[in-house]
Amino acid sequence: MLTTDGSGGVGALAAICEAHGVTLCYLFGSQSENAWRILLGEQVAINDALTDIDVGVVLAEFDSCREANVLHRIYARLLSPLQDLFSPYTVDLIFLQEHHSVFQMEAIKGRCAYSISDEYRFDYEETIARRAADFRPVLDAYLEDVAQGFRERYRAQSGVLRDAE
Repeated sequence: MLTTDGSGGVGALAAICEAHGVTLCYLFGSQSENAWRILLGEQVAINDALTDIDVGVVLAEFDSCREANVLHRIYARLLSPLQDLFSPYTVDLIFLQEHHSVFQMEAIKGRCAYSISDEYRFDYEETIARRAADFRPVLDAYLEDVAQGFRERYRAQSGVLRDAE
């Protein structure tokens, strides 16, 4: 478990999470290892100006915050200190609970940079893994239908289907 230890970026991240009701924080995507190295105080070079650091968080009171329509305020309060922590790189802050389980599973595959406890993290990851296993076939079928629609539209626009008619 990573908690506030007063040392560099890891401690700063823990303090940010604790101050804003974050129970889990994941670094994921193409820059997850560079983001972790930044937290460890190492110098990194991200040469692509369009790249960002994906930070996924789980909020303790997500449902009540959503019902009270205050998620945007929490987002703003979290983004600023995270942006400072990972400066000069752009942070893409994501409330994981706003996304489907397959997306959340992708974040879990990254690096957990903060957790209120190992038990909480295990329970969350186990729950998401189960949901993702159930939802994945549905998502795959949907994405195949969408892709088929694009293929058909492309063929129709390019004349491939017109010649067959």
